[in-house]
Amino acid sequence: MGGRDPHAYGWPIPITGIRPELPDGHLPDLPTADEALRVGVIDTGIAVNSQGEVHPWLRGHVQYMPDEVEHRNDSDPDVGHGSFVAGVVLQQAPTATVLMHRAVVGAENEDEEGQVATAIRELGQAGVTLINLSFGGSLFEHSTPTVISEALSELGPEVVVVAAVANNALPLRTYPAADKRVISVGAATSSGAIAEFSANGDWIDIYAVGEGVVGPYQDGYAEWSGTSFAAATMTGRIARRMAAGMSAEQGAALLLSRSGVAHVWGVNGKRDVRFLEPLA
Repeated sequence: MGGRDPHAYGWPIPITGIRPELPDGHLPDLPTADEALRVGVIDTGIAVNSQGEVHPWLRGHVQYMPDEVEHRNDSDPDVGHGSFVAGVVLQQAPTATVLMHRAVVGAENEDEEGQVATAIRELGQAGVTLINLSFGGSLFEHSTPTVISEALSELGPEVVVVAAVANNALPLRTYPAADKRVISVGAATSSGAIAEFSANGDWIDIYAVGEGVVGPYQDGYAEWSGTSFAAATMTGRIARRMAAGMSAEQGAALLLSRSGVAHVWGVNGKRDVRFLEPLA
């Protein structure tokens, strides 16, 4: 197994100065977290600084175990991926509580697939009904790895799983996004154009903004692109519906049925696809 790949595209670009998303130099303060509104995120873990502290914007909104922490490493762009994903979810659903499970930790981990499967089972057994998977495998996989597929199949029908497609600009299926048990999410620009790096096959359920996304990174904020963050946007929007009283199933079905439209151009002409329009 080659390891699960966090689906970020390029390096995060640190933000300096004031931007519309950061009117006071930071994202708007979050309200108190609702511990009953739980979103499971299986990713690279939560990044901490040299003092062992998480990003201040995430405090009180993420729960994790001591072994689910990554220490800052400026030479590895994937360090901080999980924190960024959590931040994207929370921008869409500010009252959510993110339950982080670190299971995507690089090719040196020989049992990464087993750890992903264990994390899926633990979240399901804990009653979590919304799970985000912002990673995938190689193009040489033709199905979801068996151990992960079995864990997904054990989840109850009330559990919604959202997964990022690849950043390969190809129509080829990648897993677990193409698994029939999950909602697959590709990346688009804020105007609804399909991002040039996003996978774009007719197997993809919906596209969401995944280009130039702003989120917490290291001690500040960064702009990052990738289908990872498109998936996290979809997950956060489902959680937002859950905060309004819907189940995860109901929220996902509503977003899929009432999505906007984006266009994909290929050798067979134009094809309409679902597009999750940004919040006003």
